[in-house]
Amino acid sequence: LHVLPVLYQTNDEIVAVRQRFSGDLSRLSEGLAVEALSEDLYQEIYEHAWALTNFYLAYQMENDRPLQEQYAQLLVRILTPRLGAFMQPLAVEAFRSNQAFRIGVISPHLKNHNGSIWALGWLNQLIGNPDYELFSYNLGEEQDAGTQQFREISNYRHLPVKPDTAEQVFGRIREDNLDLLIFTDIGMHPASKIASVLRLAHVQCQGWGHPVTSGSPQMDYFIGSDGMEHDDSNGHYSEQLVRLPNTGLYYQRPAVVHDGQSLFEKFSLDRDRPLLLSMQSTFKYIPANDGLFAEIAVAHPQACMVFVGHMGHGSILGAFRARLAQVFERYGLQLDQHACFLPRLDYADYMGMFSIAHHTLDTVDWNGGNSSFQSLSLGCPVVTLPTRFMRGRHTVAMLRQLEVEELIAADAAEYVAISSRLLSDRKFYKAIRDRINSRQHLLFNDQAVAIAFKDWLDQLNPSPHHN
Repeated sequence: LHVLPVLYQTNDEIVAVRQRFSGDLSRLSEGLAVEALSEDLYQEIYEHAWALTNFYLAYQMENDRPLQEQYAQLLVRILTPRLGAFMQPLAVEAFRSNQAFRIGVISPHLKNHNGSIWALGWLNQLIGNPDYELFSYNLGEEQDAGTQQFREISNYRHLPVKPDTAEQVFGRIREDNLDLLIFTDIGMHPASKIASVLRLAHVQCQGWGHPVTSGSPQMDYFIGSDGMEHDDSNGHYSEQLVRLPNTGLYYQRPAVVHDGQSLFEKFSLDRDRPLLLSMQSTFKYIPANDGLFAEIAVAHPQACMVFVGHMGHGSILGAFRARLAQVFERYGLQLDQHACFLPRLDYADYMGMFSIAHHTLDTVDWNGGNSSFQSLSLGCPVVTLPTRFMRGRHTVAMLRQLEVEELIAADAAEYVAISSRLLSDRKFYKAIRDRINSRQHLLFNDQAVAIAFKDWLDQLNPSPHHN
């Protein structure tokens, strides 16, 4: 966390940390002679590679491809003495031409988790199709109702992986002789990062769960979308970019547990103040965007912006509050008069907040993904400002599909102006909500995505009846 911190206090700190990380990575890459290490020291480094990931690199909001490629190559060097056999190409003759096309999904978070649960939608058109055989690999310890959904549609394997069981686990996956393996969230867990530099299937691809290139020479495709990518996106990926239509996701309409009315009392929220939600993970907020919240508070001091706590140590949220407070003070404001910070919410209360909110303020540079879907499913408008990388373009794809482009800002000033108009222009606000609600059927359970994904699979499938 010292090398890649969770939260930054200044923009200059982001630049300095990135330079340090890059320099240290280069020195390690140049100086680490794995073959010269004693067995004890090699074992220590090997186990250390299983204990960390560079997850927080992506939250510096830059083009991570060069550093991801360098990091992956370093992992290859460290892992080769133990796992080198799993980096070799698979035999071409094993790529079947007269059997069902075998597709696997792999994740340490194969459960009700934002990183993986979305992948069920891609498989929607394949369930029960005899031309396809589905497999799922849970590399983590936990299993829940989300795990059960994967179990019901596939040959499910629970394979918790650790440094000393890796060869058995990856050998077991190879035994299934997969044609395609989908990695849902590379980099969110060390095991997914390690698995990504191995060759476990003939074709390997990654998706939306952690929307950053893997950098791995073993990953063939990144499955993106027309809506979330733009003309120069190809250069952001070491993989070949595949663009599915619209959002690129077959996303089921989120379930609503309650109407949120009880949350006013539960969290001491003022019913007379419009609630503007920004309920994102703390590491999505970079200092460059803090002023947006202060400017909205200046324009509409009656509004209350709602944030949620950090998933880890409380000091991270404390540091974020202190950083925001300094920005608000520069505008002559006191943060606590314009914002509240709720604890981490369970699913029911998280969805309930969208039911009582006025609108949602999308995090710039790393948008809400699942949260934007959840907000829009309840007719709650989301103001967004799309940026260069896919992770800053989730919500723009959703709003364009809904044909609610009035909520898409061209710059920071327009972002503030759109939020202000939603608050001050009741006719505009009602029209936006009505249009979102009337067009929701286009956003959820998008058959065009499921069909396009199957069409892409059919291009990969050498079976005669697909030619």
